[in-house]
Amino acid sequence: MSEEQTNNEPKAPPLYSRLYIGSLIPATTDADVRELLKPFGVKVVDMYLNAPKGFAFAKLEGKESAVRVAAKLNGSKFKGRVLRATRAYNNASLWVGDLNPYVTNELLFEAFSQFGQVERAIVSTDDKGFSNTWGKVEFAKKRDALRALKSCEDGWILLTRSWKPVRVATYVHRDEDEEGFKYERMRETPLSHAELSTHVRFAKGMPESLEFEYAQKWMSLFAREKNRKAALREELREERMALEKDMKTVMVEEERRRKTMHMQRSQEAERMDMEARQEAERWERERRWAMEQKMYGLPQNQNPYMNDRPHSQHDHGHNAPPHHEPHQDHRGPEGHERPPPRQRPPFGNRPDHPPHHDHPGPQHHHPAQHHPGPPHNPRYDHPGSHQFKRGHENPHHEEQHKRGRRF
Repeated sequence: MSEEQTNNEPKAPPLYSRLYIGSLIPATTDADVRELLKPFGVKVVDMYLNAPKGFAFAKLEGKESAVRVAAKLNGSKFKGRVLRATRAYNNASLWVGDLNPYVTNELLFEAFSQFGQVERAIVSTDDKGFSNTWGKVEFAKKRDALRALKSCEDGWILLTRSWKPVRVATYVHRDEDEEGFKYERMRETPLSHAELSTHVRFAKGMPESLEFEYAQKWMSLFAREKNRKAALREELREERMALEKDMKTVMVEEERRRKTMHMQRSQEAERMDMEARQEAERWERERRWAMEQKMYGLPQNQNPYMNDRPHSQHDHGHNAPPHHEPHQDHRGPEGHERPPPRQRPPFGNRPDHPPHHDHPGPQHHHPAQHHPGPPHNPRYDHPGSHQFKRGHENPHHEEQHKRGRRF
C-alpha cells in the first residue's frame, strides 16, 4: 500500500453506547449519576436527566460499555431505591440501503458527518464478513438525523464512483450489535480503489452530467419499486383480510354443524336407549303375565299388557283373543252378590301378600278354569321337595282348590 493510500484511509470513528437508568429519586442530580457510574470505570460523554420522572440517559464511550454497566447496575440500590438499568437504543438512527459492496463503516461515518455529530456508523455484514449492502447511522441529535434524511431524499447522495444513489430511511432497531464492515477487513483490489477514488457528492448538484441523468433514473426506479411494493402489500393485506373473514365464517358454520350433529346423535342415542328400555320392560311384563297365566289359569283376554304390544302381534295365535267364556255365577250361598275373583297385580306374583279369604259357599268352576298348579321351578321342583308339586299332588293345594281359594 502506498503512502498516498495510507494517508487517504479514513479514520475509525469513535464508538458510543447509551445507558438508561430508572427508579431514581426526584432529588437526584447530574453529579449523583456520574458518581454512581464512577466505580465502573466508564467515560460519560453526555447525559440527560429527568429528575421529576426519575430516569436518566447516559452516553458512554465504548460500544459495549452500556451493556456491561447495565448488567452490574440493574437491581442495585441507590438512595433506598432499586434501580433499573438497561442499554438504550438511539432514536436518531437512519437506515442506509443500496450501498456499494466496498462502502465501509469509516466511509459511511465520514459521509454522514456533514449533517451533524455521528455517534456510530455500521455496515451490516454476513457470516463471512462481506457487506450486506446496507447499514445504519446513529446521530447524537435527532434533528441532525432528520436533516440528513431530508437532504438525501432531495439531493440523491452518491458515496462511490457509481452513479447509483443510496436510499435513506428511518432505522428500526433490532436486538443486535454488529461490528460492521471495517476498512481493515476490506479486500483491496484495483476495483475497490477505483470505486473509492471519488469523493462524496450530490447528483442534483450536477444537473447537466450523466451522473444526474442516471441518478434520476435510479431514483425513479426506486420510487416505482416503492409504490409497487406498497400496492402489493395493500393487495395482499386485502386478500389476507378476505381470507381471514371467509375462514372465520366457515369455522362458525362448521362449529354449528358439529354441534347440530352432536345434538342429533345424542337425541338418537337417547331415543334408542328409551326404546330398548321400553322393549325390555314390555318383554318383562309379558314374561310375568305368561307365568301368572300358567300359575293361575287366567284367560288371555284379561292380559293387562295386551295394549302394550304392537298391533301386528294381535293377529298371531298365541296372542289372539280367546273364545267366549260362559257366564260365571258370583253369588254366595245366601244369594248375595259377591265380587269376581280378585286378579293378580300386573307385575306378577306377590308371595308376601296374604291369601284372599272369601265367604264359604259352593263355587261353580268351569273346566277351563281348572288350576294346573304352580309352574315348574327348578329351585323347588326336584326329587325330595314337598313344597310345590305339579298338578294336584300337593294335598294342601288340593284342599284349597276344593274350597275355591286361589293363589
